[in-house]
Amino acid sequence: MEKQDKEEQEKILLEYEKIAKENKLPDFNFLEENFEVELKEMEEDELIVRRIRKQIVEKISYHIRTLEAFLNPSNAPLFVMNMLKGFGNEEQEIVKNIYDKLGDFEIDSFGLEIEYNEKKEIEFIKNVCDDWKSIVFDLHRIHASMKKSFNKEAPKKAHKSYFG
Repeated sequence: MEKQDKEEQEKILLEYEKIAKENKLPDFNFLEENFEVELKEMEEDELIVRRIRKQIVEKISYHIRTLEAFLNPSNAPLFVMNMLKGFGNEEQEIVKNIYDKLGDFEIDSFGLEIEYNEKKEIEFIKNVCDDWKSIVFDLHRIHASMKKSFNKEAPKKAHKSYFG
């Protein structure tokens, strides 16, 4: 059974490589490292680019949910509020820009769920992968701000809080 799975994975990889070469898509390692796309999760008879797009969207959705907590912290965990107190205008602008870009991708993906179109799926993958390095760069900047801001000493208040 293991051997059959390996052979099937090789067929899927060869099929992806053919599509990638014809359409200037990134190599499979890039997709694996950045979007956790795994051969073992794919079926040989599956529409490969659709499966890859869906996996990419999972990663995008994760980041959108996280950024939403920064943009609308009213229902966010307390540790988010703790981090946000150290965010300045620059960090807020970065969060909004990333959120808007990822939101555009989410909307595009919604449209792709309506009717399968391989060319549009491929174009979506290319667009996300082209922008991904700058998105990751900005996510690293936000992460650095999060680490710097978390548990940062707040200014002392004149009155005592509930935790005194």
